[in-house]
Amino acid sequence: EMVIETGETVRVFYAVGGPNLLSSFHAIGSVWDTVYRQGAFASTPDQYVQTTPVLPGSSAVVTATFPVPGDYKLVDHALSRVARKGALAVIRADGPENPEIFDPEE
Repeated sequence: EMVIETGETVRVFYAVGGPNLLSSFHAIGSVWDTVYRQGAFASTPDQYVQTTPVLPGSSAVVTATFPVPGDYKLVDHALSRVARKGALAVIRADGPENPEIFDPEE
């Protein structure tokens, strides 16, 4: 688990060793602000992406900002890999509630 403050930007370097299965990298509860497909920092990043495919033997570099507190799960959207293999990471954002963006009481 990584702990950040709300409003902070995180950068995740994600690689798929393969050899055969691709991954659909996704943050439950948020979107990627930027995605550098295949880790290509010299290219123009995709913006506001929900799920990004990562091929075997390739990578992606993503950034995200979490404006409300909570636990954000980073998963391969082939969720059987979460259930069967434990392929899950958590980013916990600590900070004040922001009901203009998300009201947990509604």
